Amino acid sequence: MEQFRTGATDDAANLSFMAGTLLLETYKEAIKFETVLREAPRNISDEDQYRALFHYKRFVVLFDRAGGHLTPKFHLLFHQLQECSLFGNPRYYHTYADESFNKLVARVARSCHRMCWGEGIFKKLFIAQKTGAACGYF
Repeated sequence: MEQFRTGATDDAANLSFMAGTLLLETYKEAIKFETVLREAPRNISDEDQYRALFHYKRFVVLFDRAGGHLTPKFHLLFHQLQECSLFGNPRYYHTYADESFNKLVARVARSCHRMCWGEGIFKKLFIAQKTGAACGYF
């Protein structure tokens, strides 16, 4: 009845049903993937590495088919999973303490002219430090 009320065709209804089904399956694979990594120790076993890769591959394929936008971080995580035997469980990785400072420097660098790029970055960071605009970074 809903199809007739909205004027949707059978094809449109089937497509939206299919997209919903794909998103649900994507969610299930993401949960399975996260469960494998959460339960695995820092030195992940080959079996857990295989299971994590399997669920992650399924997640990426289903996400792509559901119309999701794959970013480079999807690709990076795939390589991290491939190298689990060398570097351990990706869940135990960490970012550097200066990541937020790097973000500030990147913002300042984008605002500087190419002809005096290096000098401009130092000047603007100095001003930010003196005015307190970059609290916690210095």
